[in-house]
Amino acid sequence: MSRLLGAILALLLTTVIAQAEPFKPHDLSLLLEKKETPEGIKHSFNLKYMDQILHEISQFAGHYPPQFDSPSDHEKARKEVETMAKMMASLTNASKPDPNFLLRSGILHDIGHNLDIPGSAEKAEENFKKLLVQYPNDPKANYLFGKFLAGTATKNKEAIPYLEKAIELGVTNAMYSLGMLYMVLQKREKAIELLESYLAKKPDEKLAGLVKAMREGKVKSKMMLNGKEVPMEEAQGGK
Repeated sequence: MSRLLGAILALLLTTVIAQAEPFKPHDLSLLLEKKETPEGIKHSFNLKYMDQILHEISQFAGHYPPQFDSPSDHEKARKEVETMAKMMASLTNASKPDPNFLLRSGILHDIGHNLDIPGSAEKAEENFKKLLVQYPNDPKANYLFGKFLAGTATKNKEAIPYLEKAIELGVTNAMYSLGMLYMVLQKREKAIELLESYLAKKPDEKLAGLVKAMREGKVKSKMMLNGKEVPMEEAQGGK
């Protein structure tokens, strides 16, 4: 599944990407915990530490393209994600997987997709769908799956019902994600309406300037597919 690199905004704005800080590797052995009990040694997965790792890696690879200080940092993060994915595989492939594992595995593979790890997109989709089968009205699951789909080149339209449901369930950030998606899909009025609703809850000067420019017809969105600018129709039909 190709990753949509994002909307290119033809606007009198300059996007400045801050220099990334060096990536700090994690001790993945700490994810597996042992505890002695009267029944013997029990093993558990340290979800709190995994949440910390996911949060820290997402600072570099939460969006596409990733922003690392160096190629070696990129490779370190990639190896960590690949290792964690192997650790999580048996947990998410169980007959009745724990929703806590499914959620984190979905997030992990979304990051893996941003890092161009083969098969990550399919695994992210698989885990989010498994989670939503168990909890179809979970706000976070609908939002994260919708956000993931919105960032792809071939399935971004499929994000709409998930993001709409997340909005109904009270996820404010889903307004932003869906608004930006509508902008990419050239549905300007819907995009403006959602982004203004988002701004009413979370004021942001730069976003307000973008919405103003959209109202004035100064924003044109084009899609980037595999590093190249392509016509909207071609990107939507890409693989």
